[in-house]
Amino acid sequence: MSEKPALARFGYGFGRTSAHSARTLMFDEIVALLDRLPETASRTDYAREVIEHNALGKATQKSRELTLRHLIVLYGLAPELPLFRNFRRLWRQDETARPVLALTLALVRDPLLRSSQGFILGQPLGAPIRRADLEQFLVDNHPDRFSSASVKSIAENL
Repeated sequence: MSEKPALARFGYGFGRTSAHSARTLMFDEIVALLDRLPETASRTDYAREVIEHNALGKATQKSRELTLRHLIVLYGLAPELPLFRNFRRLWRQDETARPVLALTLALVRDPLLRSSQGFILGQPLGAPIRRADLEQFLVDNHPDRFSSASVKSIAENL
């Protein structure tokens, strides 16, 4: 029996959807959004802030919708997901820990980011990660999945 359904209920992401095919961790956006809403906010509340109130200052309706979709892929934005609920609880504990918290949640939610973790951690400490090396990793580990333009974009975002 697969553990995926149980893990998905906690908030893990599986499948082929990845915010990193178009965006980065969107750290500034998640900070702005979480600063605007209480810990008990629902996904509907987050959507209202992003779409109706344009809390993230996006120029178009389409940009607001895409931003919300990517934030949901990365972070869940739903208190019924235990991982997001704990992320929200920890978020207010230590502001300096927020980047690590965001990365940790994004790693369990975004399969493409998670698949690159071993490659990135395998690089020498402090050494820059070359985009070309990450592109090759993506091509090797996801053959025939992405166009060359997508591979370049994903590598830059990761």
